[in-house]
Parts: sequence; C-alpha cells; structure tokens
Amino acid sequence: MKKRIFKQGVALMLAAVLALPANVVPAEILDQKTGTEKPHIVLNQEAPIEKATDSNAKKEELTGTKVKIPDQKTGTEKPHIVLNQEAPIEKATDSNAKQEKTGGQIIYNIGSFNVHVVSEEDFENDLGDAYFEEDGSYTINIPEENPFFPYEVQFTYDGKTENEWFMNPEDSIEIDGHTFYVSASFDGTAVTQLTMDVAGQEVVVYPKEKEFTDGDGVALMSLLPLEERNLSVDLSGFSPIELTEVKPKTVFSGANEISDTSAILWRLRYSSDDSYYGDEKEIQAEYLDLGFHTSGSTNSYWEMIVGENDQLASSNIRYYVTAQVTDSEDWLIPNVTIQNEDGSTKAAYISSYRYSDYTSAMYSRRFSVYWIPDNKADRYREKEVSIKMNLGQFDKTSVADVKIQEIVNAGRLLDLQTVQDNGDLYIMGKTKASNGLGRIQLKAYDKNGAEIGSMYLNLYISANYDYISTNLYDKNGDSISYTQTEEYDEEDPWMEEKTIYNLGASYAENDTYRLVLTYQKAKESSTAHVLGAFIGRYESLDAAKAAGAADVKESLFNKEKGYEADFSKGVYVSVFAGDDGDKNPRRFIWHIFTRSDIILNDSTAVDFYGIKDAEGNPINCKVLDPSYGEYQDDYADYSYITILVDENADLTALAPEFTVGKGLKLYTSKEEVSGESLHDFSKGAVHYTASAENSKSAKNYWLQIIKPKQGESWLYMNSLADENSDTREENGVVYTTREVMLNGIHDYEHRIILANMGTEALSKLSVETEGNLFEFGDVLLDNYWTLKGKHDFSGYQGLERENISNIAKLKLFYIGDEINGQELAGTLTIKSDEKPVMVINLTGVVGDPGIVTTEIPDAVKYVHYGSMIQNSNKYDFNTVSYRITDGELPSGMELKPNGELYGVPLETGEFTFTVQMKNSYSEFANVTKEFTLKVVDNTDANVDSAVDQGYDLKERVPNILLSDNNDYTMTSIGVIEEWDNLTLDGKRLVEGVDFDAKSGSTRLTIRSQTLKANNQVGTHTLSAEFREKGTGNLKRAAQNYKVSTKSSGGSSGGGHSSSGRATVRADYGNIGADGAWVQDAKGWKCKAADGTWYTNCWKELTYQNEKSWYRFDAQGYLVTGWYQDNGTWYYMNPKSDGKLGKMMTGWQYINDIWYYFTENADDKQGAMFCKRWAEVPYNGTVEWYYFDENGTMKTDWLTQDENKFYLYPIADGTRGRMLTGWQKIGDNWYYFHEESDGNKGVLARRTKIGNYYVNSDGVWAK
Repeated sequence: MKKRIFKQGVALMLAAVLALPANVVPAEILDQKTGTEKPHIVLNQEAPIEKATDSNAKKEELTGTKVKIPDQKTGTEKPHIVLNQEAPIEKATDSNAKQEKTGGQIIYNIGSFNVHVVSEEDFENDLGDAYFEEDGSYTINIPEENPFFPYEVQFTYDGKTENEWFMNPEDSIEIDGHTFYVSASFDGTAVTQLTMDVAGQEVVVYPKEKEFTDGDGVALMSLLPLEERNLSVDLSGFSPIELTEVKPKTVFSGANEISDTSAILWRLRYSSDDSYYGDEKEIQAEYLDLGFHTSGSTNSYWEMIVGENDQLASSNIRYYVTAQVTDSEDWLIPNVTIQNEDGSTKAAYISSYRYSDYTSAMYSRRFSVYWIPDNKADRYREKEVSIKMNLGQFDKTSVADVKIQEIVNAGRLLDLQTVQDNGDLYIMGKTKASNGLGRIQLKAYDKNGAEIGSMYLNLYISANYDYISTNLYDKNGDSISYTQTEEYDEEDPWMEEKTIYNLGASYAENDTYRLVLTYQKAKESSTAHVLGAFIGRYESLDAAKAAGAADVKESLFNKEKGYEADFSKGVYVSVFAGDDGDKNPRRFIWHIFTRSDIILNDSTAVDFYGIKDAEGNPINCKVLDPSYGEYQDDYADYSYITILVDENADLTALAPEFTVGKGLKLYTSKEEVSGESLHDFSKGAVHYTASAENSKSAKNYWLQIIKPKQGESWLYMNSLADENSDTREENGVVYTTREVMLNGIHDYEHRIILANMGTEALSKLSVETEGNLFEFGDVLLDNYWTLKGKHDFSGYQGLERENISNIAKLKLFYIGDEINGQELAGTLTIKSDEKPVMVINLTGVVGDPGIVTTEIPDAVKYVHYGSMIQNSNKYDFNTVSYRITDGELPSGMELKPNGELYGVPLETGEFTFTVQMKNSYSEFANVTKEFTLKVVDNTDANVDSAVDQGYDLKERVPNILLSDNNDYTMTSIGVIEEWDNLTLDGKRLVEGVDFDAKSGSTRLTIRSQTLKANNQVGTHTLSAEFREKGTGNLKRAAQNYKVSTKSSGGSSGGGHSSSGRATVRADYGNIGADGAWVQDAKGWKCKAADGTWYTNCWKELTYQNEKSWYRFDAQGYLVTGWYQDNGTWYYMNPKSDGKLGKMMTGWQYINDIWYYFTENADDKQGAMFCKRWAEVPYNGTVEWYYFDENGTMKTDWLTQDENKFYLYPIADGTRGRMLTGWQKIGDNWYYFHEESDGNKGVLARRTKIGNYYVNSDGVWAK
C-alpha cells in the first residue's frame, strides 16, 4: 500500500498517543527483523517526560507543554497539553492508586484506549490523563489523517457508557455538563463526509461502527494512509424505486465541499459484475442506483471508488458501504381476474409471486406471478392482471404517483398502464395468453410532481399446470439411490424421450423395482384428477379402454403398492388427467428404463495454486487465475494461466502445484504429479491436457510462469503465447491477434489482463479502438477498465498485494441486440506517451446466434414459395427452432421449425408476423423479429418472374378452350430428380391421376380435365416445386394459361406436346430464303423447299438476310429459351424481335445473370460455358472469368481446393474479371499472384511480398 506522510501539527495531542489501535504501528517504528519497537519520535523537544520508575514515583506521571488550539466555536485559542511520544502511560494499579476515579471524571475512547478527563485540580494531583478547560469543555484530537464524519466516540461517566457521533468537525456534544469538541487534520485527498439525497430526503452516510477496547500501553500512530474504508448508510424505509435515484447531496474532501473535481464510482459488492457506474465529470450529477439486492434482504453491500474514473489513479480511495434497507420481497402484490364467457369475472388462484433484484444489471429486476387455471378454457380467456404497490411498509417513502414512462416490450401483455384507486397505486394489464412477459420503465414522483425514482421492470405472468412426478423404490418400498435423466432415442419407433434411472453399481438394473407416481395440481396433491393410468403406450384414454388395458391408477399412485417390474428393457406408462367429462384429457407418457452404469466425473477443472523448485522448496509466486475474480481473463475459455514469480526464480526447472477433481488426470507428455513434475518455463508456455474420469471430456491448459525484466518495461498479456496469435515484434511494437467471443456464454463481455512485467513504468498508458467491431457502437470499452493516457503504468515492484500495482484490465462489452453472432474484427492499439507499444487485432463473434434475415421476398399467389429465415448459429451444441408468436401467414403458408417459410399462398395482401428463434443452449437468448410478407396477384408478368434461373420453361401449356380435350405438357429445364410436386391454383395435383411426370428435363403432362379446372373459365396458374440437389433449397417453375369458351386467336407460345388432336389456324405469311415459316396456335414451324417440315433437328437457316442456327422439336415446332442437347445447354432467343429461336452466342445477360456461349463455329458453337475458367473478350479487353456448374459468371470471393481468388464484383463494365496484384478489399489489403505460372490470381498467404507480410488470411499485417 502506498504510503502518505502525515502532516504534523497541533492535532498531535494526548489522544494521538493513547487512542490508536496497537496493530497500526508503522513499519518505520517496528524493527522489521525482531518486531520490537524502535526508539519513539520526540514530537515536542521542549517538554521531555521521564518514564515513571520506583525512584521517581512521586514525580508527575505525565507532564507536557501547554499549547493553544483554536476554539471550534469562537475561533479563539484554548490551552491544551502536547505529550511527548516517548512517555507511555501505565494503567492504574495498586502501586499508583492515586490515579483513582474522582468526581466529575469522564472517560472517552476513540478506538482502543480509555482517556480519563478530569478537572485541572485533580490533574495537578496526579489524577486522570487530561483536564477540562476553565469553561468545562474539552477538545478531542483525532489522530488519523482525513477522518470520516460522522465520527464515533465512546463516553463513560457516572457508571454508564454511551457511544456518540460527531456529525462534522464543527459539531459538539454535551456529556454530563461538559462540552466536547473534536479537532482533526485534513489534506483534501479523501472524502470525509457524505450525505445522500433519497426522494428529496437527506440521509447521512456513517463509517462502520467501532469495537471499542482498552488496550495496554501506548498505541503508536500509523504513518500509513487508509486506502480502504468501511461506511454504512440507513436506507431503510424507502421503496425500491426511490433507491434507484440516490444522489450524493454533500461531499466533503477534508473541510472543503467538492462538487465537480472528483467522481464517485460504484458497484454492487460480492457480485460477479465488475463494472463501475458513475459520472466522471460531475460528482453530484450522477444518480446512484442502489435499489438492488433489497428483495429478501435487509442489507445491501456496495463498493465505491472516490477520485478519478481511471484505474491507474493511485490516489483513489475505495469505500465499502453497507446499506440498511427494508425487505422489498412483498412490495408488489398481484391479482389475476378471469373474464368468464357470460361476462362475469372470477379471481384466479395465485400460487406464488416474487420480486427479484439480485444483480445490478439495468434490466434484471423482475416480478413473476404464477397463477392456476381451474380448467383449460381459463388459460386462454381474457385476464386482467393488477399489481399493487405495497408502499405502506416503507415509512419514509415520498412516492405519490408512479407512471409507465415506456413500454419497452409489451409481449403478450396488453393495455399496460398505472392507475390510482383509493390512494393505492397499481400496474394494470390484460392478456389472453396463459403466459406473458413484458418490460416496462416506471417513474416515481413525489407530491410536488418531482421525479424521485426510475426502474425497468420485467413482468412475467405464468400459469402453473398439473404435473406428475415419478419415483423409484426397491421391491420392499424402501428408498434407493439413483440419478434421473431424460434421453432422446432416435431408434425408438415412437420417438419418445426415455426416463433413465441410473442406479449405479450398487443395484442390478434387471432387478424388480417399484414405480410410484405422484399427481400435483399446482395447489393440491391428490389423484382426484387422474382419469386413468395404464402400462403401455396409448394415444388417448378411449384407446386404452378400447384395447382392454388394465387401469393401474390405484396401485401406481400408492407408495405402499406402486407398479413393480423389471424396467431394464423399458416400460411404457400412460396416464390421463383432467376433469370428469373432459373429451381430451391431458396425456402423460414415460418410457422408463433402469441402468446400472457407474457414474463417472466429467469435470476437467484444474486449479494451479503454487510452484516448487527442483529441490521441492516453495517458490514465492502470484497466480493470475483467469477463470474468476480480480484477474479474470476471458481468453480461450480461461485456458491460458499465468503465474508471476520474482527475478531470482530459475524458470528452467519448476514444478507447478495443482489440485484436480475426482478421477481427473493431468498430462503433458506423461502424467503430471503436483509439486514434483518439473518443466522448463523459460521458453514459453507449457501445454497441459486434463483428462476427465469419464474418458470423454478433456481440456487443454497453457501455463506460463513469468518473471520481471530488469531495467525496462514489458507489457505482458496471456494470449501472446498462443501459437495461433501470430505474435511478432517489429520496431519495438508487438503485433498479435486475439479471439474475442462477446456472446451469452461469456456474458457479452471480454476481459484482458495486462501486466507490466518490467521494472520500469510505462508512461501515460492509453488504448485506442478501430475497426468494424466498434463502428456500430454496440461494442464498447468499459469507461473504467480502460487506459486513458493520464497516468503511468507502474513497473513490477513485488508480489505482495500492496505492491501489485503493475496489473491493469481492459474490458470490452456488447450492449446491442442487432449483431446476431456475426464475425467482426477490430484493433486495440496500446500506446505509451502516444507511441504504440502493442497492436492487438481482435477477431471473433459478437452476440448470440440470432436472425440475420432482414427482409423476405414477395410471394406470388398460387406459386410455390420458399424462403429461409436465416440465422448465425455456428455451434453444434446449440439447436435452433422457429415459431410465429404474433400475426399470421397467408392461407396456404407455414413456418417450419427449421425457419423455412413454405407453401403456396392462396390469397393476396400484406401479412405482418413476428418470428421467434429459440436457441436450445440456455446461455443464449431467444430472438424475435417482425417480418412482412407481401403476396402479389398471379398476373402473367408476376408468375413468369417467379420462375427460378435454371428451371425455365421450354414448353408451356397454351391457352385452351373448354371444348379442348387434349393433354398438354409443361416442361422445365430443371432435372426430374429435383422435381417434387405440381399445383394448380394452389391445389396439389396427384401424379398418375391429374398428370404424368417424365424425364427429359422435367416433362409434366397435365390431363385435359385437370387443365380445365372443373370447367372454370379464366386464368389459371400451374406451379412446379423443385428441391435443389445438395442444398434442398426450393426452386420453382410456373406459368399461367387461360381457359375460355371461344378462341381468342392467340397463344402463350413455346413448345407443345399432345396426346390428342387440336385444330389450329395456320399462318403462311413469312417466307425465308431456306423455306416457309408457318405459325399456328402452338408455335412456329418451317417447311423446307421440298415440302417437308424440319423436325427433331438443328438447322442453319437464313432469315431476313441473316444466317443462324435453329432447333426444331419432334413435332416440328421452333424451340425457344433454354435447350439441352446431349448434356450441353444452349439458349435459343425467346424474344419475338425478328430473331425468335436464334441460337445465342457470346455474352448473354439472362434473368440478371451473365452467361457465355461459345462463339467459335469450330468449337461447339452456342454451347454454354460451365465449371471452367475462360479467358474471353469483353468491351475491348480479354480477361479471365469463372463460370460455375450452372453457367453463372461468378463474382466476389471464390475458393477452389485450398486456393482463393477474387472476381471483381462491381457492375462497371468489367464485373467478374479475375483481379491480380495488390487489391484493397473492404478495410484490408491483399495480394493476388500476377505471374502466368499456374498460380495467377491465387491469394498469397503467410508470406512476404517485397517488404510486406501477409498473414494466414492473406491480410497485409501492418
């Protein structure tokens, strides 16, 4: 502990010598080796005092020099005595009987010694220790520097003892006709008085009450400062909401009131939350929320730091404050009223309720109400919830009104409001749900309308249901030891959970045991509501009775009988409960097994607590345990442990001492023995592996033992030793990478412990943040656990606690809810005197797994729809499921548990709904998000635009007449193996009845009667669903056609297939150089000069003076759109622009995707490029492009095997080209090989390009 020099002066009076505890003798006075006292300091050389001996027993025992001290009231000086500190005072004995009590004597004690104050006459007669002034007053001189007021003094007189408080340095107290004052020394470095404003009332903060003793001999004055002090404050009588806005009213530093020169930082003591709250700019501007830990308690415990809001400010003083509070467990009283069908109401039975405020997080206060429905209908009837504020138990409350300032999240609670009724305050709300959770912000006001409190409160309303507990006994009915678990078995044909009773090695699993069930209906325990119990698995009560199953209710629910069986192979038990007459009673089912597995420990915890040298001698050390406490460091799940030793330790041969749990073994290359297994720690961390007893669980630990470097500074951090951190030093700056996980597993916080393990200080240490990790404003550095560049970071001074000033902490925390488990990066740059000493590249995950989809695409009526609500989950141990909590989907649609919005919408409109994503891992929060699905009408344009690329139609069903008896074919280029189903106007058609499906892409031939849709005239929509191979993503092909009573003379175009005959009108008006083009209702044909039709062939024809390739199908119709021939795709112009059916070549932009088709007539002209690199021309340049298996020109990052490429993504006329050389992508620089040696365009990694190094991700490490 850093020492401060006490200011000597008139305050060093009699009490200074007599009243200090003996255990505060300073190091300067005690001999460090022997513990004996060194010669005392003589404070007043003019008045030496001889020690009392037998030879001078008649001399005065105490002499001194009269001095003048200021009178506290008048400002005049009063005489008093200053004693020499070499004069110890003996206690009264038979030999000095003259020191007996006299009339008018008053004894005071300020700690550990009684001081007898007598009249001046008695004092002259060798009685007492000090004497009263002429006016009968006396001034007590307080020896410690900066004493905290109120100041407690004990007085004894007339046979009674009283403890009195001097409220401030100017205060006086009347004792038995005498006025007592105090005098003290202040240097302005500490808070010496503090009062709080609670709801407009001033409350005094007191120091901890003293335990007064009367010690022997002289207690010497300590020159060490008090850096930690204990205070108390009486906050009883105030309501919890008033305690949320406690404000420092008067704060004195020494004799001077301070307002804006210091900060008060505070936190709940004994809490795992190490965050301090406060305002560093103005001490009296910040409210202190002390309304935590009041439920079920009459004391709350706080820690305050007064001084600078800077962890490196060595002048700060820490105060431990005990606050007396009124137990708030019953300050909220609920009532639930149910609305019956006939309009009447009834009160629901409240089984329990609880107000909790155990942690100091802003949103942690919660009021939970558990109610019991009388029947199933009650669960979903409208209920009015009222919560009365029981303010009558708080005798100091000033609350006159409470209002809801904000409804943060209403959840299922409706019409939330506060009301007053007969002077009482209520929170009111309604719900139709059996369970509801909402969050509100309440503000309290006094009778003048002034705000006196504010809190966020979570309201949770939940219905308690009936349940049945299971217990297992031996066949005699005696209790046995077991563990009960639930196990999901996918091999079980019923897919039920197994209830496993693991009996351990003490019992045989195949013996006979007695199963006993207990029915509990929330507020009562009986079997009155059990309608039947059966051995076996039954879907319903009626099914069990129909099967003739024996009802074993009477024995199964009777401990004296139970159901006895060998459960080792599994026994089903079905129970049905409810009220008499229930048509659908509640079903309970168990599949019960017994096992005799030995239960093995799965713990991998290792506690390193010390070190021994090669001779087995303990080494002085300090363990920085990263898993908890003041040295918590969240890196790598607390796997990197640091132990500090002094400069004399030999790191080459040290044996760590550790403890492990039952059955755990700790290994390096061999099994470790605590305090015996030696290792060389001079070369870095030693890797340990903990193997659990169950042989399944294991954990790695890396232990570093660090000693100081002499004559320099050395900034140390535990993750530097990770071989994946890419730690290196360049020009005196350390560069390193550190993974940060800001999610629910780690309480959305990440702590970094820093140590200066050099003996020289780091001057004015600061830290700066940079990168997208911090850009959103949701990830911040803690305002206290940071480095602000104002103070030096001390070097290593030793391992004793008072010397450890060379450790600091950085704390990152996530406060948002929009970053759902995304991978983000940032940089922490630590500087000394504005010069970087360490650059930490942060990578990792921010937030819990959540919904990342921001909006969903529009749907088209009668067309298949599939869209995923995507999430950011990447953890195998966490399973995600979805459900809709509010709103509704259009008819024909559903949300699957995996997040797929699926179906064929049967109505148009906008549909708003709320999706909840549930994380199975309890530490991850559940996420909700609102979406709006727009369903547009099934116009021709909307239906055609819904067709997915790669599933285009190359044959379409034409418009038909009601009199048409032909079957027609819709053919998609999608493969038949991916096709799933076909719908007509949203109704699923039956294969073999309504249509036939064949390969050859996907040929769906729809029957005539089906197409006419029950003779419905108008527009109809066909929609085919495909599931993409590999991904399972929904793809669709769709078209409209019309059914009419008479021919319109038009056609929907495209190919045609018929199993019947159709009469069409022919148009012979278009004659080409190579034949006559003819159009009928089904499409275009071409007749050769010899009068035959071109069929099932490619033909190069001249049309309007341009020679092009065309394709004709088996019926002779011109093929348009996509066409596959012997596994090769071609694209035939589908546009009626004078070039209909022409084979396209070169670059083609189709449905927002670029494709390339061979231009060279000698190289399979017109063939689509796919699964290949190609160096092709575009806009006058020749560049490399890549086309995937679907022929799509790729952009952005591309990974092939272990190589990565970057294809220019911006549509500026050069999109898709392969980039080479140095490229800035996002915020990082990358290098792609430029040489045409087989590696052109490949991303360079873990190498130097000239003088620049790129890391394993290819990023230039600056």
